[in-house]
Amino acid sequence: MAAMLGRSRGVPASVSSDQVRADAADAARQAALQRLHVVLEASRDIVLMLDEGGRITERKATERALRASKKALLASQWAARLGTWTFDPASLQIEWSEELYAMYGLDPAAEPVTIDNTRDLVHPDDRGRYDALVRLCLAADTPFKIELRGIRRGGAIFHQTTWGEIEVGEDGTRRLIGTTQDITERKQAEAEKASLEAQLAQAQKMESVGRLAGGVAHDFNNMLAVILGNVEFALADAEPGSPLASDLLEIEKAARHSAELTRQLLAFARVQPVSPEVLDLNGALTATLAMLGRLIGEEIHLAFDPGPDPWPVRIDRSQLEAVLTNLVVNARDAITGVGTIRLATANVTLDAAAAAAIPDALPGEYVTLTVSDSGEGMTPEVMAHIFEPFYTTKPLGQGTGLGLSTVYGSLHQAGGFVTVASTPGAGATFTLYLPRHDEPAAAGRGAADPAALGGPETILLVEDEPAVLRLAVRGLEAAGYTVIAAAGPAAALRLAAGQPGGIDLVLTDVVMPDMRGPDLVAALRATRPNLRPVYMSGYPAGQLVDDDSRFLAKPFTLADLLGAVRATLDEA
Repeated sequence: MAAMLGRSRGVPASVSSDQVRADAADAARQAALQRLHVVLEASRDIVLMLDEGGRITERKATERALRASKKALLASQWAARLGTWTFDPASLQIEWSEELYAMYGLDPAAEPVTIDNTRDLVHPDDRGRYDALVRLCLAADTPFKIELRGIRRGGAIFHQTTWGEIEVGEDGTRRLIGTTQDITERKQAEAEKASLEAQLAQAQKMESVGRLAGGVAHDFNNMLAVILGNVEFALADAEPGSPLASDLLEIEKAARHSAELTRQLLAFARVQPVSPEVLDLNGALTATLAMLGRLIGEEIHLAFDPGPDPWPVRIDRSQLEAVLTNLVVNARDAITGVGTIRLATANVTLDAAAAAAIPDALPGEYVTLTVSDSGEGMTPEVMAHIFEPFYTTKPLGQGTGLGLSTVYGSLHQAGGFVTVASTPGAGATFTLYLPRHDEPAAAGRGAADPAALGGPETILLVEDEPAVLRLAVRGLEAAGYTVIAAAGPAAALRLAAGQPGGIDLVLTDVVMPDMRGPDLVAALRATRPNLRPVYMSGYPAGQLVDDDSRFLAKPFTLADLLGAVRATLDEA
């Protein structure tokens, strides 16, 4: 029990970790053994009350019973982490039980509690509430219960629940009695549970929004493929330099910009088509510094501190450049006037304790890329939402809200994760973690010869989006191919069965209402075992196709389409 007067003392911050929790668990086990020992000793005293002849004296029995009762009470208090206290408002005398002294780490003989020093044992932020309840209890005989923080010897903070009430003696004297229980372990468990629940809720939220974004992007890619393809046909017929050609080029520019926004959505959803390669992060960053410098202007200094011998990482180069561009542009926008943006790399190893403290992290070896700025910083409320798509603090029309969600998605797609630290007025630091990769880069496929993209072969084309189907038919027939067009898997099976001649290749969408593209190809191969497929979709091959068949990511150009078809037909 803490009285209402006294001095305050500083309260240092505490840091939790797996090691600390392990040490606390060991200490708890030791304390439990000690409490069990006390209980056993109490039980032993009860047995020893009998003398050797089985007789017992009343005085001896009383003394030993009192000792046994006291030890049993002490044992129960230790087991419950419960201490008792009394306060005499007339004499201002305070009495504490041994367990309460132990709870605060105090020695009853050397450091007895008094009205002058007990208040220092309550956290400064909790003293006002506690004082008010004690006064109310003394004035109106109102029992109280309060959770507050205590301060052990040495400054360590612990949590406690304190109960108090007025006891009136036979002579009419009044004193305040109560108990104090150490609930630190329970509060720590509640905090860890709340943290895990918050991380799970955020992960589920991001996953749901990511699926929505991926679905929207997939449908949008079909439309962009139609726009870009028809613009290509129109540009081929337009006179170069004419107003029509200029208008068509503007349409093409807008469509490609829209495709970039779609790519960012897919990156957030972690389903963006990527071509990862093994990179030296220092070399990749050095190659982009000139471009990044042009983005931020002359008033802001761009510094690069390359770490020594960074481990190889595996990530799509264009994804990495997009991530850097988003972070550097955001950093530029956060700086008013002159300032500095600093890039740095380092090798780090996260053990289990370090990984547990970072959402989405796993133990292992990583190469970190930090992007820090001297800008205005962010509040905790802003940091809680910055990786969500369409969330932006910029004025209307000045930001899509997709930049940092792209960073989040790209890092996760590469097997890494990203953290952010910021204080209002003190800038922000984003730390990207990319897992160490020791395998050599895989060899890519050679590009198709653009001079030989057409041919006389017969192609079964399967696409459930009519506009994309018409566009692909037009492009393939213009290149000399014979095209059997099917608006879905059922039509494709029917047309293939009625085709007397050979079918050299099937070009099919992957996601269709009645049957997936790979399943359609398997059904066609039942009668045409050598049939070669080319798949196309707004989703990446790794998400949809298990084999090594050629894959076209929408939106694609006519040259991409013809190149994929020709390269597949030419494979032996």
